[in-house]
Amino acid sequence: MKFAATARAVAAAGWAYVLVAGWRPRAVEAVEVLAGRRRAMQTPLGCQKVLLAAAQAGPMDLAQLAATTGMPAVARAHLLHLLWHRRLAVDLDDVLGDVSWVLPSGADDDRAAVRAGGAA
Repeated sequence: MKFAATARAVAAAGWAYVLVAGWRPRAVEAVEVLAGRRRAMQTPLGCQKVLLAAAQAGPMDLAQLAATTGMPAVARAHLLHLLWHRRLAVDLDDVLGDVSWVLPSGADDDRAAVRAGGAA
């Protein structure tokens, strides 16, 4: 009854209404993996800078991007960290793995716009 009442109210206002009952299982799994790298990480080897610069060249799969650093095992942890903080982007509709396409997210542009007083 509540959903029907909501649908009628938003229709009267001219809005669209969609009921979302839950996340897709793959997206939930990916978010759980990424959340494991949400805390601040030190990067004395400059791994994150290398990953961000390599990602600017265009979409690459996760394994290729990790390999650009010369230390793929370390790079994977930093990749997950950068994905969690939206400095890089990945499609959460697919299984997160070596063949997942990674690309720049535009989040750095958004942060720069906010610092400059613009809208993000």
